Amino acid sequence: VGRSDAPVHQDIVLSCTHIEPEHCIITNSQNVVHLKPCSQTAMCYVNGKKVDVNTKVELTSRSRVIFGKSHVFRFLNPEQARRKTAKVESTGEATDWNSAIQELLEKQGVDIKQEMEKKLVAMEEAFKREKEEADRLLRKQKLEYESKIVELQKQVMETSMSQSMLSSILSSSGLIDPTLLRQDTLQEDLNEPETDTFSSCSWSEQTYQLVWWAWKKWRFHRLTSLRVGF
Repeated sequence: VGRSDAPVHQDIVLSCTHIEPEHCIITNSQNVVHLKPCSQTAMCYVNGKKVDVNTKVELTSRSRVIFGKSHVFRFLNPEQARRKTAKVESTGEATDWNSAIQELLEKQGVDIKQEMEKKLVAMEEAFKREKEEADRLLRKQKLEYESKIVELQKQVMETSMSQSMLSSILSSSGLIDPTLLRQDTLQEDLNEPETDTFSSCSWSEQTYQLVWWAWKKWRFHRLTSLRVGF
C-alpha cells in the first residue's frame, strides 16, 4: 500500500498528505492476513489502535483499517466471514465510517465531547474579545462626534454674538437704520441696487461706501467664524 510515486509498484494506491510512498505491507499466508507499516511515520490503525513499525497485526474479517487520516476500510476475509456472520449479526457491531472514526478517537484517548467544549470556549472568548473591541471603537467614535457637535455649537454661539454686537454697534452709532437689518438672503443683499439705499439716506458718499462695505462683509461671513475688525 502506498502512493503512485513510490519507487516500486504499489498494489493499492492511495493519495493523501499522510500517506507515505511505501506505506505498509499486507501479506496473505494460508488465508491469514497480516499488516505491517513500512516506516515509523506511516500511520496505520487497526480497530482504532495504532500499529507500530516493528509489529505485524493480523487482520480479521470486519476489522476497521485506517491509513493516514482519511482512508477508512473494512477488511473482509471470505473464509472468516462465513464463520463469523452469525456472531456479528447477533452482536450488531457497527462497521460504518462514523463508527470507525469514533472507535479510533476513543482508542487514541481523544474525548470528542471535551474537544468540542474546548472549541466552544475558544469561540466564545474570541467573540467576547471582538465585541469588546467593537464597543471600544463605538465609544471612541461617539466621543469624537460629541466633541465635534460641541465645537460647532460653540462656533454658532460666537457667530451669533458677533452678529448681535455688530448690529448693536451700527444701530447705536446711527450709521445704519435698524429697519435695514432684515433677514434677506445673501444673494438679494449682493444684488440690491446701491442707488436705492443711497437715495433713502443723507449720508455722504464716503460714509455710505464704508457702511455698505461693512454690511456686505458682515452678511457674507455671518455663517462663518471669520471676524472683521473695524
